[in-house]
Amino acid sequence: MVTMSNTNKINGSICVPTLNIENKIQPLLENIEYITKMTENICILCPIGLFKLQKICKQKIHITQEYYKTINECYNLLVSSVKGPGFVMAFTQAWSTAKGLSAIIKLQETWRTLDTLVDRKYTYSIAVLSLYLGIFSILLSIFK
Repeated sequence: MVTMSNTNKINGSICVPTLNIENKIQPLLENIEYITKMTENICILCPIGLFKLQKICKQKIHITQEYYKTINECYNLLVSSVKGPGFVMAFTQAWSTAKGLSAIIKLQETWRTLDTLVDRKYTYSIAVLSLYLGIFSILLSIFK
């Protein structure tokens, strides 16, 4: 006959699973914010800035892949059904879903900021570089 000691008895507390979407998003969010700060510090009037931006664009491509992978994983977590003990579970699931959605929205906003910033700075840098090349070609034609 098997007996249960007092330490093994269920004491009425419920272990409720939560989505933990913030844990998936936080590392990517920190990475995006770091690259955003790097991009903001680049001066588009300096020709070296274009080379720095090219390096950032390569990092952005890697982050793009991570971003879409993470977003898909998070949405899969949101739509997956979790079974549990009635009202407590429904409340916790709704709370967890709301936190997860707010984390996803924050990630999307941060991503849009980086995407816009890199594209704008890269376009401006190419325009500035073209201007330098135009001035250089005019000087060459004058002093030839």
